[in-house]
Formats: sequence, structure tokens, C-alpha cells
Amino acid sequence: MKRFLYTYIVLLITLLMFSSCGREVFSFDNGEKDNEVLAEGQLNLTSLKVAVEAETDGVISRANINTADFIIRIFDKNQGNKIKEWKYSEMPEIFSLKVGSYLVAAYSHDIMPAEFDRPYFYGSQSFDITADNITDIEVLKCFLRSIKVTVEYADNLRELLGDDVIANVSVGEGALAFAKNEVRAGHFQATNETANLLATLTGTIDGAIITPIEKAFPGVKAGEHRIIRYSMKEVDEGGNGSGGSAGVTIVIDATCEIVDVNVDVDPGTEEGVPDFPGDGGGDDGGGGTDNPDLPTIVGDGFDIATAIIDVSEASFASPISIKVNIGASKGIRNLNVEIISDTLTPSELEGVGLADKFDLANPGGLAEGLSGLGFPVGEEVIGQTSVLFDITNFTPLIPALGSGTHKFKINVVDQDGNSVTETLTLKS
Repeated sequence: MKRFLYTYIVLLITLLMFSSCGREVFSFDNGEKDNEVLAEGQLNLTSLKVAVEAETDGVISRANINTADFIIRIFDKNQGNKIKEWKYSEMPEIFSLKVGSYLVAAYSHDIMPAEFDRPYFYGSQSFDITADNITDIEVLKCFLRSIKVTVEYADNLRELLGDDVIANVSVGEGALAFAKNEVRAGHFQATNETANLLATLTGTIDGAIITPIEKAFPGVKAGEHRIIRYSMKEVDEGGNGSGGSAGVTIVIDATCEIVDVNVDVDPGTEEGVPDFPGDGGGDDGGGGTDNPDLPTIVGDGFDIATAIIDVSEASFASPISIKVNIGASKGIRNLNVEIISDTLTPSELEGVGLADKFDLANPGGLAEGLSGLGFPVGEEVIGQTSVLFDITNFTPLIPALGSGTHKFKINVVDQDGNSVTETLTLKS
């Protein structure tokens, strides 16, 4: 089987190389670009003021937060690559840049999946550098982009809690353990627009070890403050509230209240405050999103979230067209692909120099094989705002190896760390 796979891929790569050679004839570089001296301008960093803003009851106000240690990063807006980075308190007064469009972003710190008492703030805005001119930056407004979580207990329940009681709270990959007397706020990375918050209460209540009480709260968003409240009520055998003591069962319930929200605050298109990295599509199920700053993964003519595409009839003479449009307004940093297949197993792929997991932006030793199959790699991906992920040339290989289900898990990460994942599903 590996011999067949190897022969097929070599043949396909050879044909595509001939095709690409024909196209390269029309790509002409007179060599002057390397010697060209690009015009420069200057950025007035003394004009850059970082302000942290908060929203309470719909009113935006300036928060009293020390921004001296905030991280300032400048990105090439078209290429997406980082140009420079400083601590806010250590920036120079003037910084020279080549003529072009840029993005400046402020980060309170490099976000972790979960942290106690360390809120994450972020803000950005675009600017242009023109030849021999000094460009000023407006106030860079930063907003809370983590999910704040606190845990509370009703008074009648708290007096029954053992010292071993812990509320384990998780959002995505972030997890924190809130001890009985924990007063700190936890801050979680918002994994997507509809992240789930999971709370599990364990320990001893009224002297008895309880079965873990688990409750999920969907749709938590960056900028929200969620208060998890545990309360207790007494019910009789029929599940009715009771004030007596005979035949009474104690029931613990958890609720989750949204105290304040600033996720809907839009500082404007020029400032483009993005949400946290996501792991899923939008309401259409096609990799779309209501936040224009998040990356997108959209099937070309099909709904990538729900479609199961039949490739059992694909052949070398008649491949099935399957294309996925990747978008990232901030520029792509990583384009990860994981192949989960009944027949395209890691050993089969490794036998022909491929792998079941790869990053098209940083393909390493797989670059030649991936490029030969028509995939964009390296500089064709890094910093790009749109990339076509086309597996049309790959489809004849799948049914040739037998029937089964084949998933291509696609994850795109932009230069700001925003992440979106969708899965392309095929069958043969």
C-alpha cells in the first residue's frame, strides 16, 4: 500500500512541477527590487498613550490601572509580521519605519489559559507611515479581553462547608481551583465566541463527602465578569421545598450571573480590538464570525461545519474539487492541519515523506512534498490575509486506499494569537 501511495504522490508532484514551471516563465524580476532604497518616515512614540477602559452599566470609564509594563508591538499590516516590541515605559521617543501601513497593539501581558488576579487587556489601532513625515498615534484604548470569574456561597451553605471544598472552574484549556475561602478573581482565556464555563464542586458538606456537582454555563465571552453562586435548599422525597426535617434532602444548586460586560464595546474599526483565540466557526457553521478581527475558515460552496463530502468516485482523471478559503485580517501566523483518517494513517503518510500533522506556515522537511501536492507553504502562508487550502489534487488518493471517514482538522492562528478551528470531513 505504501508503495502505491508513494508512486501516486511522485507522479502527481511531477505533473504539478511541470505545470508550475510553465507558469513561472511569466514571473519576471529585473533584480532592481533588492537594490531599491525604500523611503522612510518616523513614528512619534511620545504621542502614544495607553488607556485602559472599562464598562459598567453601559457607561465607559477610564480604569485606574498601571500600564508601565504593558507590551507594545508593531506589526506590518499587510504582511502580518512583527516589526518591533517594547515595554511601554521603555519606548524610544522616535522610531523609523519604511513607508507603509502598520498596526500598533498594546498587551497587558502574554495571556495564559488561566490566572488568578491577572486580568488581560488588549487594544490596537492602524496607522500609516509616509515619506519624510512624522506620524502621531492617538490614544490606544485597551479593554478587558479575559473572562473574569469569582465564586460565592450562600450563607446557609457556607457554614456547612468543609475545609476541603473546592470549586474547580475551567474554560477551554484553562483551569483554576477555587478553595472555600478564595477571594481572588480568576481570569480565563476566552477560547471562542461561545465558550463553555464548567464548574465542579467537590469536598465535604455537613460532614459528608459529596458526589462532585458539575454544571456547565455556555456562551461566556471575553470581557464578562461571571459570578458562580452556590446555594442550598431542602426538598422532600417528592422534590418539593420543605421546612421540616423528616425525609429532607439537601440539594446544592449553582447559578452563574453576568455582572458586567464590555465585550460589545467597539472602539472603532481603526482600533480593531479582537476577541481571544477561538476554536470554532460562527452562526452559519461555515467558519464565519461576527467579529471581523477573528480568522475565518469557509468552505468554497459548502458548509464546512456540517458537510460530509463523498470522494469515493474521485480519480486521477477526474478529481473532486474541494477548496477552503482561509482568511485572517491580522495576517496568518500558523496554518495547522491534522489528518484523522481510517486509511490515511500516520504510518502510511510517513512512508512517503508526509505526516498526519503539519503547519503549512512552518512545514520544515515536509515543504517539498506539500508544495508538490499544490499546498501553499512558508512565505505563501505567513503574513498573508487570505490563503486557499485546496485538496482537489489529493482527493483521488483517498478512495484508492479504501473506504472510510477522513477528517482534515484545520486551525488558523493570526499574528495577534487569535485562533479558529474547523474540520473538513470526507468519506470514501
